[in-house]
Amino acid sequence: MLEMCLAMLCDIPALVDPGAVMIKCGDDIIIFDAQVCRWNLPGFTALAHRSPVDIALTHGVFCLALPDTTGADLPANPMCRRFTHKPSLEKMRRFGATLNADKEAFTDSTFLFDAAVTAKLLVWWDTECGGKPPPFELDAYGDMLQALGPEADGEYLGEGGGEGGGADLRRSLYETLRHAF
Repeated sequence: MLEMCLAMLCDIPALVDPGAVMIKCGDDIIIFDAQVCRWNLPGFTALAHRSPVDIALTHGVFCLALPDTTGADLPANPMCRRFTHKPSLEKMRRFGATLNADKEAFTDSTFLFDAAVTAKLLVWWDTECGGKPPPFELDAYGDMLQALGPEADGEYLGEGGGEGGGADLRRSLYETLRHAF
């Protein structure tokens, strides 16, 4: 599985600007043409793929700005209006994330961010964490991606906060990334 993933991703380093960081989850295989995507856009670039709603309930879901079409031809780089992590079906409906009569949604797998976001994260880490690991786990998908898009609202911050100042640290990360675009 790892070798297949690496084969699918091997063209991307030549397509990104220096300083970009890519995050790849290890529980999926994505098949796509790296040449179709624009990898050097400012901020975040993510791969989203259609998944059944029962899978979307346990993954991150992209709420994309898509044209009114039922066809299979979708734009290669649609804008993400917002991201929600492990949402309920009701939340996916409320955010307009479901497709095909609530049967599918676009879920997460791989994302990257540019050097400017990397620099902002390093400043945040030095300022908020003193350059040391945070006292609890921050999730690359659940904590970082939820700041994406013009409709991001930080609602998830009220859904738990972790221990050891987790709510404040998550809020500061959200605010840092909200203004990174």
